[in-house]
Amino acid sequence: MEYQRLRLQPTSAAVSPLNTQSESLYWRNQFQSPIFLKEFAPVTSIHFVPASHATDEDVASNGSLSGARDYLPPVHVSKFSPEVAQVLTASDDRTVRLWDMPEQKELRRLDSHTDYVRAGVVSPENPNMVLSGSYDSTVRLWDLRMGEHRGEAMRMQHGAPVEDVLIYPTGGGGIAASAGGPVLRIWDLMSGGRCMHAISNHQKTITKLALSVDSGAGFTSEQSSGGMRLLSGGLDHLVKVYDPAQDYRVTHTMRYPAPILSLAVSPDESHIAVGMSDGTLCIRKRVLKASELESRERRRAAFRTGAYEHFLDAGRASTGPNRASAATRADELSVESTRRQRLKQYDQLLKTFRYRDALDASLQQGVPAGVTFALIMELIRRSPSGQADGLRRAISGRDDVMLEPLLRFLLRHATNPQYTSLVCDTLTMVIETYASVLGQSPIIDDLFGRIWSKLSEEMRLQTQLFQVNGALEMILARSALGAATT
Repeated sequence: MEYQRLRLQPTSAAVSPLNTQSESLYWRNQFQSPIFLKEFAPVTSIHFVPASHATDEDVASNGSLSGARDYLPPVHVSKFSPEVAQVLTASDDRTVRLWDMPEQKELRRLDSHTDYVRAGVVSPENPNMVLSGSYDSTVRLWDLRMGEHRGEAMRMQHGAPVEDVLIYPTGGGGIAASAGGPVLRIWDLMSGGRCMHAISNHQKTITKLALSVDSGAGFTSEQSSGGMRLLSGGLDHLVKVYDPAQDYRVTHTMRYPAPILSLAVSPDESHIAVGMSDGTLCIRKRVLKASELESRERRRAAFRTGAYEHFLDAGRASTGPNRASAATRADELSVESTRRQRLKQYDQLLKTFRYRDALDASLQQGVPAGVTFALIMELIRRSPSGQADGLRRAISGRDDVMLEPLLRFLLRHATNPQYTSLVCDTLTMVIETYASVLGQSPIIDDLFGRIWSKLSEEMRLQTQLFQVNGALEMILARSALGAATT
């Protein structure tokens, strides 16, 4: 197996207030000047048309050109399918149906749910896979290629009536999300429907989910998920933004004047539409930057056709002046070759299992602290049964001159909350390894004394902060009690 380069591990730096602030600034400053429209009833559903040229309504007469006129039960879900001219619906008759709109006929009916079906979506990666959520507290995955009465491929228990579901358009459609009650669940469809995350950040029921697949927020943090954000709206008047790369941490919250019933993000990430229970429709718009438009255009241009000139000269057809001569098609991707990057010195040493030399290389001047701690985490992970683990092998066998850089590094970051756990583990390993020879080197004794003083000062500061926190809680509790009695 090919060696995997050392990567920065996610630490609390990824969730620092600075990154949170920059993320909030993006959502607050980019989506300005909201437009409020008043409808005559609660806005229960919003869905942007995937293609600008596709329409299913005659604007002049305000009438439906195609639809299921014999569909009597209330329909709460209507979603476009990746297949041309197909629409998915779900209703209170506990069924999920797929329709052919030009022929105005039902293609498939899925009826295993035992209660109202209020959520459904067709997989953007595979039009034969349908995900639905019902008030029977289940999320079900359907395979339309199975028999007429054997369409259910997977069943997952959400634990509350399901209000909305979605499937990620990346990763082969293997990740899904469901919302029900105040809980948001992330499912791994490739592992039999395993629940990967259960998040509860709303005070009331989550009613809608939406994905921002390529938002500009991805450029505000080095630890971002490449721009992908998950949005949830609830009856507590809040829309929350989650970053999947940070274990679905909430990066921003938007407040609205009424309970939220519907939520959608436009395909070009330029509009956010929110529908509320009082009939208010709020639309927020942002202006796409030129660099963002160029980036999107480059990604679209990467999808190349199987033109004859492309096969004769793939490099010339995919780049340069002849690029536009090949017609594009959305089912083929042109991948450009990249030069293999050289490994850093610590990566080369780690690859050859020279753990002590790799640790020394990461302690050199100019190497970021995050790289050094990532190396320490990798050394801790490399601990075959019956043998000394990698970190012990890297620390042992040193004299006072070789041990000094490591202790100075640990002293520098002893009170850094990002790395406190790793500093403590490494110091414990050093003490256990050199306990029999401590006190024989003035340099090492002085460094241990400085580390002890720094940690003692930190403990004293923490004690004072707890005292202040307790005093503030007493003052606030007394104030609240006085307000309640009056």
